[in-house]
Amino acid sequence: MKKRPVLLGLSVLVVFALGSGPAPADAGSLLGPELTISIKDRDQGAPRVAYNSLDDEYLVVWEEAMVSGIREIFGRRIGGDGTVYADFAIAAGDGVDRIEPDVAYDPVKNRYLVVYGKDMGVGGVVWNIWGRIIPALGPDPLLTEDYLGLSLDSQLEPAVTYGRGPVVAEKFLVVWIEDPSPTPVIDQVYAAFVEGATGIADNQFAVTTGATNCDEPEIAYNRSRSEFLVTFMKDGDLKGKILNAGGTAVHGGAFTIASPGTGFVESNGGVSAYFPGDRYLAVYQVDQFTDIDIGAQWVSGDATLLGGGLPFPDAGLIQRDPEVDCIKNSGHCLIVWTKQYTNSTGPFGLWAALAPKDGGLMKALEVIEPSPFDKWREYSAVAGGATPFFVAWQHERDSSVYEDIHGRLVAPLIFFDGFESGDTSMWSTVVP
Repeated sequence: MKKRPVLLGLSVLVVFALGSGPAPADAGSLLGPELTISIKDRDQGAPRVAYNSLDDEYLVVWEEAMVSGIREIFGRRIGGDGTVYADFAIAAGDGVDRIEPDVAYDPVKNRYLVVYGKDMGVGGVVWNIWGRIIPALGPDPLLTEDYLGLSLDSQLEPAVTYGRGPVVAEKFLVVWIEDPSPTPVIDQVYAAFVEGATGIADNQFAVTTGATNCDEPEIAYNRSRSEFLVTFMKDGDLKGKILNAGGTAVHGGAFTIASPGTGFVESNGGVSAYFPGDRYLAVYQVDQFTDIDIGAQWVSGDATLLGGGLPFPDAGLIQRDPEVDCIKNSGHCLIVWTKQYTNSTGPFGLWAALAPKDGGLMKALEVIEPSPFDKWREYSAVAGGATPFFVAWQHERDSSVYEDIHGRLVAPLIFFDGFESGDTSMWSTVVP
């Protein structure tokens, strides 16, 4: 998983309530009203989101810093119509630090798995990966957290996806980085399957090995083949490895997805897949000396690169932290990223572009702009729903030093043949 912002004493919140004015949309898109998920005078951040296809809802999760500095995991359901439900604690209240949440949805059991790093009580030096099953309507006190990767080594940066099909029998797959002992420390990517029926993790296994750091893992499930693509950073390049339903590498093992050359460093990779298209879309950040831009690459189910990458325009300013998700049965994927405005130290807002299944990249649209008070909107998360996507982000509050987490539904009009005859009351910006 990409390196998330660390909450130490800066304020970061999650707020989703029908509220502040919507950002303008480009032609061919719809933006739902800006929602505030949670507003508290303490730090909150690192949002992640998953879509519940049975109930047409999204679950947004985030980490929240208490007054003591301890960070805890919270969540909130958002209806596919923009309804904001009550927030709830996922892993909190015991004085133990938990960070870097991620979430995936199980449509068979109609519940989620939320994963995160948990401090194992060694002064913040040793972290292990833990998780908790969350039913569709919220936490069940009988379903408590459990460890997914237990080790004397430190584990962080978890990412999770869910797989089911003719070969994969209702399993989540969780990946993370692990710092093996003894020193010198070399990060490697590890993984464990978590049974959908029980929420119990199988034995963990190594995805990468060797004497070179591998970190920032992300993961996507390809239902067409019952296989998983794990992406990770190695030697400044974006790499991938496809695993079968048993966790064994297939299609030749590790391969390079993007390698921009000497003097470039890639980071913050993300990946998604769609069914029945048998392909993945990987996104990444490229540090070009004094400039930072983003890229994207289609990858076939057999680990073949499809084309030369999607052509993102060079904005002349920083574009960073891309995220991607696909509407699984349509093949359309939405890429969301943080974009700098006005000058080299100026504020940041969020932009998005649709990557249709037949290739190319549609015109980018502005999801949310910075405020007139030079407040930033950054570190987004995205999940594809029945038709729209839901985008969440960290949102600096105009009236204070705190950050909140906001979000909105985003739907390119490509999905809405005859939409003009329907009910548009939930949309605050409609551009025909």
